[in-house]
Amino acid sequence: LYSQSSKVPCPCAGIPTTICRHVTIENQHKHMKYILITGVSTGIGYDLSKTFLDNGYHVFGSVRKQEDAERVKSELGEKYTPLLFDVTDHEAIKISVDLVASAIGNQGLSGLINNAGIALTGPTQVLSIDVFKKQFEVNLFGAIAVTQNYLHLLGARKDSPHPPGRIINISSTGGKIAMPYMGVLIVHPSLLLRGGLTHYGVS
Repeated sequence: LYSQSSKVPCPCAGIPTTICRHVTIENQHKHMKYILITGVSTGIGYDLSKTFLDNGYHVFGSVRKQEDAERVKSELGEKYTPLLFDVTDHEAIKISVDLVASAIGNQGLSGLINNAGIALTGPTQVLSIDVFKKQFEVNLFGAIAVTQNYLHLLGARKDSPHPPGRIINISSTGGKIAMPYMGVLIVHPSLLLRGGLTHYGVS
């Protein structure tokens, strides 16, 4: 159970730790900058987390497995808070929003980086429609779901108590250059438009 402080009690108390999705932050600092990055267990998400930590941010990073949450937490330290959710699990995303909101108060998020994604490849003529659906569910609809749920913490609301944040979508070059057997990757988070948020200052 990733509870390090009694200030923000974990609503999963008593639930087996293998399914608990709550964590709390110890010794919050009123001037700390916060950012959320999805898919941080390895690769780009992990390296982005290290970079933002080195630049003074507190990083909320999503992983899908509890063992990854424990490993990344031990490697990145106290200014990294693991969030246990899959971007296709809308209920888990909502639970993570409640946690983050409780932890950061009125400061809001400085940014959201939609990094979580998968690459399903193969010849188009033999791939089932379910493969294409899975690619959409994770890389496109997953990014949309996370963004929508976190918009209020990014300042996309009237009279927001904090400055607007920034949304960054990590995508694939497959969106511009389709290579053999990688046609499914043409669909990716770069299709997620942000124009409707400019009146809030969210970029």
